[in-house]
Amino acid sequence: MMKIKPEDYSARTRHVLNHMGISSLEQLANVSPKQILKCRNAGRKTLREIRYILSEENLSLKEDPVSVTPLMKARRTIKNTEARIKLMLLYRHADKLTLREIAEIFGISQERVRQILKYEELTFERHKNNHGERHAAEKR
Repeated sequence: MMKIKPEDYSARTRHVLNHMGISSLEQLANVSPKQILKCRNAGRKTLREIRYILSEENLSLKEDPVSVTPLMKARRTIKNTEARIKLMLLYRHADKLTLREIAEIFGISQERVRQILKYEELTFERHKNNHGERHAAEKR
């Protein structure tokens, strides 16, 4: 019987599991998504997190039609916002993905992707311009 590691879960998911009296992955695998969603504060993110943890051990929720995709695993590993932004920039400029494709990967709207990329590109331009001015001033 594999114990649940609290550090693997967010505070909300830990609360839901404690409320349901679940302490092992085997117990968790015998619970349906509907049962989890009945618990207070449990939602799609909680289910996504639980599905991911179970998938790492080749387990799944009882009667669960949703399987964990490599995309869901990738999202969880990219926790850090800075890393997500770098990945968005790479997808857009190196891989030439469309805004829609990037939005699907990250589970956000196409408009939000456009806003993030525009902000980052403007920040880069400002940094480049400031650095160039400073470099020219140093030469004088």
